[in-house]
Amino acid sequence: MICATVHSSLPICSVTGDFVRGLSLFLAQRLQEKEDRVMVFVRAGQRAIMGGTARPFVLCEVSAVGSFAKEDHKRCHGEALKKFLSDHLNVREERVAILLKNLDRLDVY
Repeated sequence: MICATVHSSLPICSVTGDFVRGLSLFLAQRLQEKEDRVMVFVRAGQRAIMGGTARPFVLCEVSAVGSFAKEDHKRCHGEALKKFLSDHLNVREERVAILLKNLDRLDVY
């Protein structure tokens, strides 16, 4: 199971349903999981700052069973996800932060 939450200061209207669907498909393919095991939540329009400025930014948290157990997996998946978010939301990569959480199978019901 993959659970992703995207937090952003971007206006709600700039995060389309196509983006949400695309992120779901991207995560399923990238982490080799069936898409019916992927959940994506988007919380856009947040009043928030990053690095002391309110310029648009994205924080994406992804939790998955076993996908992030090794450091090189985290780096590889994190870099690909950062590029995907930057490209699809038109936010500079340095304004995209990624949190990857590895879950034990016993943690998910």
